[in-house]
Amino acid sequence: MALFEDWCSQNVETIAEKRLWILSELAGGRPKINAQMKEVVRSHYDKLTNIADAINDLGYIGASTILKERLPTTEKAKSGDLGEILVAEFTEEKLGMWYLFDVYAIKMAEIWL
Repeated sequence: MALFEDWCSQNVETIAEKRLWILSELAGGRPKINAQMKEVVRSHYDKLTNIADAINDLGYIGASTILKERLPTTEKAKSGDLGEILVAEFTEEKLGMWYLFDVYAIKMAEIWL
């Protein structure tokens, strides 16, 4: 089941050799993707948790603590991450490619740069 196909109507406009995807939520679309959306969001955060645990297992307790502290806790931070997750999922679904800068990659870059 495709997340965006069940959730949104889509219109693509080409402007100066670039594509603009315009998405509008379908009536009744949100309940159709509710369970799938939970899994998608969870999968992105599981990666961060797994990385933090792996770093801790390697003995880098300080780095693990820093990573765990970077997990979003406020509503604003969580909504920002949701946008990044949706971009990653949309890119993979529509373009058939893995979005290199998914949420866990962005978080790792923020920590180490």
